[in-house]
Amino acid sequence: MKVIVDTREPLDLFEYLCRTFPDITFIREKLDEGDYLAMCDNGKKRVLVERKQIGDFYDSMVRTKTLKNGKISNRMRNQVDKISVCQADCVVLYLITGDHNAFAEYMRRQGNPINMDLIDGGISSLLVRDNIRVLIDYSDKGGIRRMIRIMRKVCDDETDIPKVRNVNTLAARLLNISKKQWFALREKYGTNLVYISGLSEKEIMKVEGIGKVKAKQIKAILNGTSEDWL
Repeated sequence: MKVIVDTREPLDLFEYLCRTFPDITFIREKLDEGDYLAMCDNGKKRVLVERKQIGDFYDSMVRTKTLKNGKISNRMRNQVDKISVCQADCVVLYLITGDHNAFAEYMRRQGNPINMDLIDGGISSLLVRDNIRVLIDYSDKGGIRRMIRIMRKVCDDETDIPKVRNVNTLAARLLNISKKQWFALREKYGTNLVYISGLSEKEIMKVEGIGKVKAKQIKAILNGTSEDWL
């Protein structure tokens, strides 16, 4: 197994990994997405990890900006949207390190009390909305040790984590329909989502199991007018 460590990660963590796991090849180079990328020896599996210290995780949620189109965005959502796309050919994990309670107490003493519900909500969003597995550890080194052990298990087929996200599952999730409904839609109109976006609601309703509400929903998602895009 080879692990690429993003250059933005602390050098001492990179050196720690090299010392702790001498049988693994670690390479320090810039990654487009994520902080750690494991390349399994068979060349067919990859594990992508985004690491956040608890303070940075919280900051990435509370710091928002208004886009030109008037929508509110934050750094966490932008990053998660990017790494979510990688689920088509990677196992994606999100590692959060640091003591949540100690961080909350520190911020309280600084006169900036934090909303712990926001942290829990962010983790829940990763698990439920984005279907990303979350690892939590009180220390940076403990967290990356656990990360490497999980990477190994994925590469060695010792876990039931899917190696990649099935494209049919991704399509069904995008359109917020069941896989059975997606297969019926695909059977009738193919897999070209651009073509499907141009169909009328009545045409989509010709698909078995899809009624007026679902047809309207599919049109809205593919044409960017759904509230889910807000």
